[in-house]
Amino acid sequence: MLQTIPDDIWAQPCLAYHVQPSLDPETRDAFESVQRAIADAWPEPLHVGPKHGLHVTVYPLVPVKGDFDKEAYWRRISQPSQNLLEELCRGRRPLELRFSRLKVTDTAIIVTATDETDLIEAIRSRIVSDIPRLRVTSRSSTI
Repeated sequence: MLQTIPDDIWAQPCLAYHVQPSLDPETRDAFESVQRAIADAWPEPLHVGPKHGLHVTVYPLVPVKGDFDKEAYWRRISQPSQNLLEELCRGRRPLELRFSRLKVTDTAIIVTATDETDLIEAIRSRIVSDIPRLRVTSRSSTI
């Protein structure tokens, strides 16, 4: 399912749209436990997101960072993105991810994963080839 969900990070507006599969409650609980263990062991204070906000990102259709008209770009690519995802996911079995590596950044704790179904690679490849690229030179430029 593709959902349009605007996010707020640290009470700052940061509208973004990502392809994110749904997670079952057990997976969210496991993510929260790993996140808490990392934060508890980290040598400096580390921002920890709420359990309901923990997710898997397949592809950032509209990135969090960037000074451009995100709503206008999203309006331009939303329907083609949804069509592409519905086509690729139709008849597929659920994703089964194998998490393998941690990376801590200024905005997130990231865990990399592999996908046995190759659906994620198919989604990423088709987005890159089929969805109009974002071309920004300034805040007032067209997208």
